Amino acid sequence: MADFRIQPPLIGRARPAQRRPPVQGGYASALRRVPKAMRRHAAAFASFLKLAHDITGDANLEPEAKIAQLDALERALVSGGNVPSWLGPALELKASLAITGGSSLHARQLLQAFRRDAEGYRTRTWGDVLAACRLAANPVGHHLLELYGESADALAATDALCTAIRLLRVVQECRDDWVRLGRCYFPLDWFDAVGASPEHLVEHRATPAIRMVLDRMLDRIDRQLDHARALPGALRDPGLRMETAVLLHAARLMAGRLRRRDPLAQGISLGPLARAWVALRARLVLARSMAGMAPTPPSGPPPDPDADVNGETDLEQPPRQKG
Repeated sequence: MADFRIQPPLIGRARPAQRRPPVQGGYASALRRVPKAMRRHAAAFASFLKLAHDITGDANLEPEAKIAQLDALERALVSGGNVPSWLGPALELKASLAITGGSSLHARQLLQAFRRDAEGYRTRTWGDVLAACRLAANPVGHHLLELYGESADALAATDALCTAIRLLRVVQECRDDWVRLGRCYFPLDWFDAVGASPEHLVEHRATPAIRMVLDRMLDRIDRQLDHARALPGALRDPGLRMETAVLLHAARLMAGRLRRRDPLAQGISLGPLARAWVALRARLVLARSMAGMAPTPPSGPPPDPDADVNGETDLEQPPRQKG
């Protein structure tokens, strides 16, 4: 999936270059309202996640070096011992899990997803994308539910929200991911269906075919967000309820902007006024849910929109330009 520039491995000699932190599962946002007693445990997981993200997002490292660093990170998490200082977040998370009784499975699943990125794993179908999200996004939500002691009844809606947030980032950063790291997180058969290629992501304006691929992903994101809408009402902790409601409404607003604007042509984000509106809207919806008007949490994942088309695509070829 990637064309990497070559550089000798940096294991034990340097910390990976920092990149902006991921939004996977909204973990960074949820940290703001973590109860004081759990804050250091939440921060330990966030630091571990950021280190793994920085390793995989370092365009100056070849794939073998990235995988070696991720392997070292997992060994430190599982076995501890004397390790280089840059692996400190693994030891902090190991100590945190020993105190909380939490599982290291969620962190190790995320490492598996980062390895797949480093190895150049390509998602050929929508099913591949969902499988990737089960490793790269959903474990973050599982960790939060475990940390807060929430019910397993919230798992399906949590997975839907985590998947939606990750896929929004895929659409937002599709050009940068391809140009900087050679990665494409869209199903490759979606490009085939419209006669396009991931190579077209280098352009500074989306072609009609690429716009169809972007909109198809946004359709799938809307389905995930519909499935997640009952999540705030299914949570017991008031802080987590509020952050989840904010994430849901921010995701809705971002999805709308990505439909109206071109992520290849410009960076798309939510400004201060939009964030204030999102917070207000979230409070209103939470008030309704506390009044007994909340929808019932789902018991499983949303229906697969590709499952009933008998192999047919829901995309049509864009009109060919005359020339």
